Amino acid sequence: MPGILHDIVREALRGANDVVVVADVPDADTPIDLEIARTDPSVVVLGADHPAIAAGVALLADRARLKFLAVGADGAETTLYEVEPHRTALGELSPSALVSAVRNAGAAA
Repeated sequence: MPGILHDIVREALRGANDVVVVADVPDADTPIDLEIARTDPSVVVLGADHPAIAAGVALLADRARLKFLAVGADGAETTLYEVEPHRTALGELSPSALVSAVRNAGAAA
């Protein structure tokens, strides 16, 4: 996820009073499996090109309630991944749509 989009996503989530950001891993070079184990999140938001998307099936299988929100590089497309495995296209990204997707994914966890 490009830096500016990462900043927009981070600020949108931090601005939601019912969402808690437990970790912020700014780039695809940082392995997230340790952060997931350390923080035990309900939802993980990452770039659609992040290597964890490919490895996500294994990460999800170990944590039945964990969900991934993958954000496209240009912010035009977001996708929700769940353990079923189930993929739901969420359409174009906006800060309010992002916060809503995180809320809905977390509520279903």
